[in-house]
Amino acid sequence: MWHPRAAGRELDRLVALFGRDNVAVELTDQGRPTDGERNAILVDLARTAGVTAVVTGGVHAARPRDAALADVLAAVRARSSLEEIDGWLPPHPAHLRSGAEMLARHAAHPEAVAASARLAQECAFSLDLVAPNLPPFPVPEGHTEATWLRELTLRGAREKYGPRHDARHPDAYATIEKELALITRLDFPGYFLIVAEIADFCRRSGILSQGRGSAANSAVCYSLGITAVDAVQHRLLFERFLSDGRTGPPDIDLDIESGRREEAIQFVYDRYGREFAAQVANVISYRARSAVRDSARAFGYDVGQQDAWSKGIERWGNLRGKGPAQPWWHGDPAVTGRAVPGAPAGTPAAPSAASAGPAGPAAGPGGSAAAAVPAPREKGSTRTTRCRRSTVRPPRPTSPRSPSTSWTWPTGCCGCRATSGSTPAAW
Repeated sequence: MWHPRAAGRELDRLVALFGRDNVAVELTDQGRPTDGERNAILVDLARTAGVTAVVTGGVHAARPRDAALADVLAAVRARSSLEEIDGWLPPHPAHLRSGAEMLARHAAHPEAVAASARLAQECAFSLDLVAPNLPPFPVPEGHTEATWLRELTLRGAREKYGPRHDARHPDAYATIEKELALITRLDFPGYFLIVAEIADFCRRSGILSQGRGSAANSAVCYSLGITAVDAVQHRLLFERFLSDGRTGPPDIDLDIESGRREEAIQFVYDRYGREFAAQVANVISYRARSAVRDSARAFGYDVGQQDAWSKGIERWGNLRGKGPAQPWWHGDPAVTGRAVPGAPAGTPAAPSAASAGPAGPAAGPGGSAAAAVPAPREKGSTRTTRCRRSTVRPPRPTSPRSPSTSWTWPTGCCGCRATSGSTPAAW
């Protein structure tokens, strides 16, 4: 039950806080008998307050057939059964609709439909607008990132290989110069400086860390102390790590001992500020066992029944193409005449839970991390992006590898879908 006067008071409060240009009144029509009357009152309230009315779909599912999945997942989030939260479930249909459908459904308020399209245009953006850039690396006066990287690399090379005129490996300095030239040409000096700084912090703090992967093919990484493998002595192919022909940046993984990883994470926060750094999320997707267990809970079955059904599925099994008469519950008298948890919540891509990853912080440039990607605060003052680790991108498009025990630097943008189109195709 809603009250027009209460809605008016809340609207006045929001206008006072954010201004008329930043507040809009939402109209939805999901086929309920009172929707038309309520929307008419809301339009009057918007007109009185001098704000825009817009239409939305009150969307809870992408497609009509996903309605049951949306309800089950709502019950799972509430840790309740569908019966217990029935009054709180959204009315269906509540799926994405085309522009034509929205025009037909809101024929009485065409100006609100047009306003919604304009608002969508303002909200739409291209990921090019938040193209990931490295935070500027502070260098001593008189240096650029490229010259400072060269200085640090040559210092390390003298320790690793000896002086240039008497190097233990004749090709060492020539290899380093070749690598530095390519790194500078591709504009990655800042990338190497950031990774080297984190590795140096771990070394000074007595924290066990080790660079690995294709970075071990780099004499620059070896000289900076990021990796421990002499790429020159072992004649490793640098082009496997970085080359003009590669479409993406290098991928440096830095493994850090789990017991002291938090110290390194806090170093990143202290170095770049909590507004400009966030941890990448671990997003756990449903598999068959967890899907059946959570679905059974949503349908009101007790814990024993949930476990019995879930344990009847192979660890890596799936429910695709299987109906209610699954072998593990077929003929069970407890199921007779009751709804059966089938495959809805078992959609492979459906997220089950999200938490902060053990590492993999994302550092942004001069803007807040939360302004570039969704990064709400979790416990304390830590920010966690809502992006899977696999979708966090380095400075140029690539297919990053981010094992849970490693840090992939730099990061700063996610694979969240965005659009630069004009009128939205779906609402």
